[in-house]
Amino acid sequence: MPSHSSGSDGTSLGIETGLHIDLELTLASEEGHKSPTIQLRFDDHRRSSVIAEELCMLHAPTLDSGRCVQKFREVVKKGRRSLYHLAVNRVLEQRFLDAGLLGPSSHMEGHLGQYAEKQDLILEIVDRTDVQRICEVGFNAGHSAMLFLAFNEDVSLVSFDLGHHNYSWVAANTMLELFPKRHLLIIGDSARTLPSFTRAFPDVRCDVLLVDGGHAFDEAERDLQNGRQLVKRESHILVVDDTNGEDVRAAWQAVITNGNAVEDYEFEASWNVCWVLQDKVGIQGDGTVVVERKCETPSDQVLVPGRSKMSVGRYQWP
Repeated sequence: MPSHSSGSDGTSLGIETGLHIDLELTLASEEGHKSPTIQLRFDDHRRSSVIAEELCMLHAPTLDSGRCVQKFREVVKKGRRSLYHLAVNRVLEQRFLDAGLLGPSSHMEGHLGQYAEKQDLILEIVDRTDVQRICEVGFNAGHSAMLFLAFNEDVSLVSFDLGHHNYSWVAANTMLELFPKRHLLIIGDSARTLPSFTRAFPDVRCDVLLVDGGHAFDEAERDLQNGRQLVKRESHILVVDDTNGEDVRAAWQAVITNGNAVEDYEFEASWNVCWVLQDKVGIQGDGTVVVERKCETPSDQVLVPGRSKMSVGRYQWP
C-alpha cells in the first residue's frame, strides 16, 4: 500500500514517518501459547479492522475468525492511541518548536490529544466503513485532524478555523505533507464560511461533524445550527466537544430543545497525566486484552490537569 507520507517519487517530505511501536501478542490456540511480535506503523493508514483481519490470518488461523478480529481490533486501536501520542510529540510538537511557537511564554489551546477517552471515540468513528468524509469546526493545532486522517486511508477531512494562531498554519502544512489531497482547511469566521461552503458545494456532505469552535453561547449555537447543512441527512454522527462548558452546554441544549438534534450520550474524559507509550498489548487465553504501559511527562505547554465532556448525537428534521 502506498504511504501518504512520502512524495510520488519516494522522496522524504522532511517529516519523521517511521514512527512505530512493537506489540507483543499473547495468544491461546490449539498449539498452545504463542507470542508473536508485530510492528504497528503510523504510516499504515488502513482501518484497524483491516489490520486485525490480516493479523488473524497470519498469527491465529485456528481461532474463531469473528472473535479473533474483534479482539485484535481492540489491540490495534490501543496501539494506535500510543502511535498518535508519538506523532503528537515527535511530529506536531517538533514542528511547533522548530517554528519557535512553543516555549515558556507560549500559549496553546486545549486539544483532543489530552484526553484518552475522546481519542478512543474518534478511533471508533474513523474505523467505520461508512465514514468517508468528516467535517470539523475548529482545527486549532491539528490534533484532531491527525487522528481523523492517520488511521483510515479512505477518510477525507474538511476543517473550518479562524486561523488566528500561527501554529494552526504550521499544523495545516504538516497535514498537507502527511496526508496529501485528503485535508481541506477553510479559514475565516465559521458564521460565514459554513453557509458559504454549503452553498458553493451543495453535493458535499459529511458523515461525521465535530463541533469544537467558539465556546461562547452565540458562537456555539450558530455553529450547531449551520452544521445541519453540512451532514448527510440519512445517516451521520454529530460530536460536540467541551459540553462541560456552561455556554456550550446551553447552546447544545437549545438546539435539542428546539427539536433540531438528539443527544445519544455524553461522557466525561479525564486529562492525560502523561503521554501513554504502550510497551506490550496482549490477548490472554480468556480473551482479555492486557496492556502494560509506560509514560512520558508531557511538555510544559500542555494545560493543567482537568476534566472535559463530549456529547454524541445527531441532527433531526421535521
